[in-house]
Amino acid sequence: MEVRYLDAQGATEWPVCVAVVHALVTDDRAAGIAMEAARPSAHRWADAARLGLADPHLRRSASVCFAAAAEALPRLGAEPSLVARVRAFASRHIESGRSPAADQMEEMFA
Repeated sequence: MEVRYLDAQGATEWPVCVAVVHALVTDDRAAGIAMEAARPSAHRWADAARLGLADPHLRRSASVCFAAAAEALPRLGAEPSLVARVRAFASRHIESGRSPAADQMEEMFA
């Protein structure tokens, strides 16, 4: 398993990153959904590295994984505020295909 977004986050997004990974490896239902969502992209490592969320198929897989994690988090005892942060991150970055790096660039040059 490779999680490509972890090392590209600002400090404020680490709770989201940890929550998503924790949910996907701890909750059997979320893990199953994630495995099915990722299966069509299993051998697209070069595309994932080059295109990331700009690729609609990769973005769809990531979106399903984040949704599965957000659904699993309450079952795992997560606070509602953390679930809301995961959903907000997914909306802002995954579903839109907007890289978190774009936020950091805007902050640097604002």
